[in-house]
Amino acid sequence: MLTFEGEEIQGSQKIAAKLTGLRFQQCWHHISTIDCQPSAGDGMLVFVSGALQLPGEQPPLKFSQVRTLFSFWLLTHSSLIVVLFCLFSVLFCPLDSKILSICIFNFI
Repeated sequence: MLTFEGEEIQGSQKIAAKLTGLRFQQCWHHISTIDCQPSAGDGMLVFVSGALQLPGEQPPLKFSQVRTLFSFWLLTHSSLIVVLFCLFSVLFCPLDSKILSICIFNFI
């Protein structure tokens, strides 16, 4: 499931269509920090912060992201890493200096 600015979207094809249908074609990610903490069930909680740069847009947009990762052993004796939950938020600071969230992604 993807929640994008309050709209709930379910199914991988609908999510892909929403993300590829956004009005920009390029976006550069500048990662500032990555912090990781172990979680229950051999999982990992990952926090990432940084900036997104869209062509022709100034200043860059600040973002933060939280993911939970889990590793599963397969019958083939290899492991599979799964993103169970992801929260992504883009923030901007308008002229009145109030910080507003413009989009939130939830992948479950």
